Amino acid sequence: MKKLKLVLVDDHPIVLSGLKDTLSQSMNLDILGAYTQDAELFVFLKKNEVDVIVTDYMMPNNTQSSDGQNYIQFLRRQYPNIAVIVLTMVSNPMIVQMLYDSGVSAVVSKEAPLGDLMKAITLAGQGRQYRVPVADMTTTLKSRNAVTLNDRVKTLSPRELEVLRLFVQGKPIVDIAKQLNRSDKTISLQKNAAMRKLGVDNNQALISYCLTHHLFD
Repeated sequence: MKKLKLVLVDDHPIVLSGLKDTLSQSMNLDILGAYTQDAELFVFLKKNEVDVIVTDYMMPNNTQSSDGQNYIQFLRRQYPNIAVIVLTMVSNPMIVQMLYDSGVSAVVSKEAPLGDLMKAITLAGQGRQYRVPVADMTTTLKSRNAVTLNDRVKTLSPRELEVLRLFVQGKPIVDIAKQLNRSDKTISLQKNAAMRKLGVDNNQALISYCLTHHLFD
């Protein structure tokens, strides 16, 4: 089976690294590059064939346009044969619909299960769209936000917060374990417990959640 050639774009290097590591585990995907701004992406696209671009919506460091809608529309105009998946925290139904009207293959929430993104990538590679019903998308996000951020953070133990802080800095579990003088298993369990309390279910979503809400700024 031919591997899908992917390029990843996100202005947060740590989110980008987590996404790359996660998707690289799939035998059906070939991650060709990961970029934090459009200039790097465009240079790569001039010389390489790509099947799917997975990109964030808001890219403040872009040279072409920091406005999300203009950026996505530019991608669709310039590279009509490349499928575009928008991976974002944006849930406004009007914006989501505008993105689909622009011809994107999928709009996936950064808080969605990893399976949603994988399904979107698979369908995009087949030239098909993947749509999460707007009602479902907004309902999911509202339910996740039913408890305030402060309330969720208060449920984390000091050790779980310590593990999260180091993990968001980009340190692997084994290094965190050495630094905190705990076992790899203990660190993994503490990270997973923190994920459950924050309502996220994969590493990329965890990093996005912490950065978006400035937990450790």
